[in-house]
Formats: sequence, C-alpha cells, structure tokens
Amino acid sequence: MKLAWGSIDPSVFFKAFLLYEAGYDVWLGNYRGNEYSEGHETLNATQREFWDYSVDDIALKDVPAMLQLVTYHAGHRGKIIYIGHSLGTTAGIIFASEYPSTAANTIGLLVLLTPAYKLPNMRSPYRFIFPLLYPALELSTALNLVQIVSRGNVRSLTRPVCLSSPFLMVACLTILNLFLGPFTQIAPETIPVYFNQIPGGTSLKSISYLTEATRNQFRKYNYGTGRNRFLYGNDTPPDYDIQKIKVPVYIMFARHDWSISREDCIAFYRSLPKEVRYGMYEIRNRNFNHYDFLFGRDSKKLVTDILVQVLDRYVAQQNNKKTSS
Repeated sequence: MKLAWGSIDPSVFFKAFLLYEAGYDVWLGNYRGNEYSEGHETLNATQREFWDYSVDDIALKDVPAMLQLVTYHAGHRGKIIYIGHSLGTTAGIIFASEYPSTAANTIGLLVLLTPAYKLPNMRSPYRFIFPLLYPALELSTALNLVQIVSRGNVRSLTRPVCLSSPFLMVACLTILNLFLGPFTQIAPETIPVYFNQIPGGTSLKSISYLTEATRNQFRKYNYGTGRNRFLYGNDTPPDYDIQKIKVPVYIMFARHDWSISREDCIAFYRSLPKEVRYGMYEIRNRNFNHYDFLFGRDSKKLVTDILVQVLDRYVAQQNNKKTSS
C-alpha cells in the first residue's frame, strides 16, 4: 500500500515516520513554489514566468506527475492513498474531478484533512483580504514584482523578528491566530520551528483560489472576461464537477477551525456522489484549529492515530475483496 502526503514540513515528516512504522510506504509530495521546490529546467525563482501558475496547474500537472512517479516505483504494492491538508486537498479534489478515470485507476482513497472546497462560511478575517488578491496580482504583474510577493521572501522578515525573543514569538503567534483562530494547540516550544517554516512561498494566482472559494465558487482560474472567452468559450470559468469523482473520499475536520468551517466541510461531503463517501470525522476539541492538524500538541492522538485506523480498515477491506474474488 502506498501513501502520498500533501506538503513538506517538520510535522509532516513526524507523521510520515508514524505511518511508516504502521507499515505504510510513504511518499512526500510538495506544493510548487515553496523553498523546497524552486528548481526548474529553464527558469529560476527570480523570473516572473516562474510564478505564473495557479492551483489548476498544480492539480492537473504536478499531482499527476507525482502520482506517476510513485506508481512507477511502487505500483506493485497497490493503489495510492492520497492525503492532503487544506490547499493540498484542493489539488486532490480538482484532479479527481477533472480526470476521474485516471484518478480512480491510480488512487484508492482520498483522505482530506480540512478540505478546501467552497468556503462561504469561513470565519477567519482572511476572507476580507482575499478580494484584494486579484488587484494585487494585476499590480505585481504590471510592475514585475510577482516573484517578490510570492517567493516567501516575507519570511526574511518574519524569521529575524518573530524568532528574536520569546516575547516577539508569542506576539507573532497572536497576530497569526487573529486570522487562523484564537484557540490553538501550538505549544510555545514549537513556535521557533513554526516560524522557521511559515510562510513557505507560493504564487498569488494560487492564493487567489481562496477569493473564489469564499464566494462559494469552485472553478477553473478566472483570467477575466476576454481571456476566459478564448480559453473556456465563456465569460466565466467552468466549474469543477465533483459529481464526477470516482475515488472514495474520507474527510477530517475541526469544529472550531476558523479557516475551513464545519458547515462547509459537511456541505462538501454531502455534495459528493453517495458511492464515494467513505467516511467523515469531526474533531470537537475547542482548542484545535487549522494548523493544529500539523503542529498541534495533540495532533498524533486526534489526527494521526485516527488516520491509521482508517487506513488499516481500508487496507483490510481491499484485502478481503482480493480474497473473496
């Protein structure tokens, strides 16, 4: 059995070891644009063209390439279990919607931690900033500043400031929690690791997906009326149809997640075809928020241990099917 995880950070490495110890072959995927994936055959990270990509490109180009690589090296072990968190789930949902047959032949189970689908009920104040992303993208493109905005150079400021003293560490975390939620399980001793990894860098076009999501949209990238007509044959981008998904889907979410609400998670799950609804699990702890899936002190007990049970059950079911056939 194989497993693909959605992003790379220290906490994911920890979870990867736990899943490996549980008997799984673990492969770590990576979101384009952060410091671990700034390589390119012809471009470098200082060029505007390097950052000209959206979530669509990640979902429809990068995800298939990663899955193909895993299949090539370990295809004899069975289908892949895809695990994503937040925007990592978005890429999986888009891929499974746009290429349903390919996804069904490659992926055995989609495990989505806080699925980022349509987000009209987001409680985070972030939602008031997202409408500014399209004007920011247009301005940065016109001034050739897109790489400065996107590259993660913000971290060159956050690292020296937020890591300079315990007081400033707590202050930075407090500011961040104003947007991600006031109640969190991020322990003080993990704050240096936290701010050494975040923000990781991405493109403005990728983040602009969230502008659409908070408007209750789940569709291809919006280039504006003129280019939309040329690319899509319509003034507006077409929707991704999750009714086409053929891969079983299991979701986990936190009741008090400010970024991706309980209501939006349940609405997404109920919008899936009945035959692919594999299960849904809610973390009800009050002090458990969006990034606690990765950095929370109880993430092993509340996320990873539950996750291993789900994966073991799925594998047992697959083995029983093979035996009965």
